Amino acid sequence: MSYSPPGTGGGSGTGAVASVFGRIGAVTAQAGDYSATLVAFTPVGSLVSTTVQAAIAELDVGKLGSASAALLFAGIAHGHTAASISCSAAGGISATNVQSALEELDAEKLSSISAAAAFAAIAHNHVAASISCSAGGGIGATNVQAALEELDAEKLSSASAAAAYAAIAHGHAAASISYSASGGISATTVQGAITELDAEKIGFSSITVLTSGSGTYTTAAGVRLLMVEMVGGGGGGSGSGSTPGAGGNGGTTTFGASLICNPGAGAVVATVDSNAGAGGTATGGDLNLTGGRGQDGADGYTFQDGGEGGGTPLGKMPANTASGPTQTAPANRGCGGSGGGADATAPPGGGGGGGGYLRKIITSPAATYAWQVGAGGTAGTAGGGTQPKAGSAGSAGIIIVTAWS
Repeated sequence: MSYSPPGTGGGSGTGAVASVFGRIGAVTAQAGDYSATLVAFTPVGSLVSTTVQAAIAELDVGKLGSASAALLFAGIAHGHTAASISCSAAGGISATNVQSALEELDAEKLSSISAAAAFAAIAHNHVAASISCSAGGGIGATNVQAALEELDAEKLSSASAAAAYAAIAHGHAAASISYSASGGISATTVQGAITELDAEKIGFSSITVLTSGSGTYTTAAGVRLLMVEMVGGGGGGSGSGSTPGAGGNGGTTTFGASLICNPGAGAVVATVDSNAGAGGTATGGDLNLTGGRGQDGADGYTFQDGGEGGGTPLGKMPANTASGPTQTAPANRGCGGSGGGADATAPPGGGGGGGGYLRKIITSPAATYAWQVGAGGTAGTAGGGTQPKAGSAGSAGIIIVTAWS
């Protein structure tokens, strides 16, 4: 390290020094070696000092204290008053600086009392009578006040509404509503038609089945209609063999004086193929059917089934076979009995006729009816020859009475 002692003029001598600041050897700088007056400073800005010490002193002289800063700030603030700040006139404000604009707004503001009064004045200025409306519907008024008064005059109180509703309801009674008579209804009002239908309606009441004998049928109280279905007794079938017995006629079935089902005829004994019995007839019913004719036995032939008995709407019986036993007719069907079968050399018998059948609806029942159920005709007996057989008896008739009330 080179060093030029003060006062030497900083010559270019190269003489070595023994120590620096009392330190010898490889000496390095330490704090306190130099003062701020020894450190050079290049002037800048408003500073003119050339050493650090002088520059610091110059800055210290130029700084502001806290009081001075406050005074300076106040000076700046007072320098920018509202009157010195310009603004553009706009809307309803014509002022061109902030102070004037604030004063203009203050002059135009409303106090809370003034605002309330102004609002009340506005409300009173808009009365219903001053608000127009278009007449329409049933309203003729052209302002709200008049329309409200018109509606008020026309409204119904709850009592008036109830009375009006009751009047409407009574005004539309079934008796006041017309009806065009048609079909079986002659009434000309709804009330009359309902009454008429109610009087004519029926419902099931009972059913009575009569299968034998005779007696009196008593119509129950409240019964308004009877349906009678009945059949006469069937004729008996004739036997097979030589000189067999003929079948007996069935019995007649009756209900009252006018409903009659005649019986089927018994099969006869003949030498030709015409030994079957005829069916019975029926009279007095809404539906009258003649019983079926029996089937002829094949006269002169052997090993043949007997002729079938005549049938009715309620049923019939099958033929008696040549080799089988004589059968029994189904009960209460009114069908004729079948002829005896021909086993070996005996000729077969003919079938009896079925009884007549009818059905009748009685719309005005009498209090009582005498009745009788026709019995089935007797069976023809077996004749002579080899293995002859008897015919079948006819089926008895029946009466079925269904009542509605």
